[in-house]
Amino acid sequence: MSDELEQLNPQIPFLPEPSGSIIESAVAYALAGFAVHPCRPIDKTPLTLWRMEATNDPERARQLFRQLSPSMIAIALAGGHFVIDGDPKPAGSIPKKYSYLLCAYPELAQAPMVSTPSGGFHLHCWAPAGVKIGNRVNLFGPDMPGIDVRAEGGYIMAPPSRRSDGGEYLWANPHRRPALASARLIEALISRPKRPAAPPSAPTPFLGTISRYARGALVGELMRVASAQRGERNATLNTAAFKLGTLIGAGLLPMELVARLLERACDDNGLALDDGPASVAATIQSGLRAGMRHPRNLGIEGGGSD
Repeated sequence: MSDELEQLNPQIPFLPEPSGSIIESAVAYALAGFAVHPCRPIDKTPLTLWRMEATNDPERARQLFRQLSPSMIAIALAGGHFVIDGDPKPAGSIPKKYSYLLCAYPELAQAPMVSTPSGGFHLHCWAPAGVKIGNRVNLFGPDMPGIDVRAEGGYIMAPPSRRSDGGEYLWANPHRRPALASARLIEALISRPKRPAAPPSAPTPFLGTISRYARGALVGELMRVASAQRGERNATLNTAAFKLGTLIGAGLLPMELVARLLERACDDNGLALDDGPASVAATIQSGLRAGMRHPRNLGIEGGGSD
């Protein structure tokens, strides 16, 4: 780690060593400055609209985790905080992946490591000031699959969270200060692949104002997507995108806004974290385009029904 990079971001917070209950551990993370929110022990999905409700206020964290017990602790990643997520598949690949990372990026030897219930690992890192890191799936491509990046707009499970099957998230080394990423690691993180193209222009131009009917339909579909559970999230997203695409095709909604809000709803339900933003964007693109080929016929503005 170079002195220059260290000087760019000297105030990297320390992750606490939580002990005791989930509630008190969540409070400890909040006191250390990390925004937390509760997730379901069965599938890691948020128990709240986490983008709005994740908090580093200790009393609010205590209240939230007390109300939504049992739960696991998720840290909402923000600012320079990002996590390198090593997947244990294929079986036996974790030692190879960890060795690869340490050889390529020696600063990661000092990163706080969490062992996951599946046998994988999380390495907590920090980007220099002014560097924006995005979420990535398969950072190193097919040559070293199963190494993902969770960053701003995502979240990560934190010790001492325990899944409903008893699997635990545990600290695997004594380091608690996220490792400051080297210039070489930053270069790998920000050389992003191109995202799928945006959906095509709507057949009918947007009329300029969103009617009460269209606004209600948009909010309803966003709520359905944001609250969708694992196993139904992709289907819910595709259906919502198609329905909203019919409104875009009728000129009642702006396509860019709808696509952006659907992506945020997939952040809320955890789909973007699990499948990656490129997969989510592709599903949205497909659904919107299909719906736009069948513009909604409302008869009069603000009328009609699904």
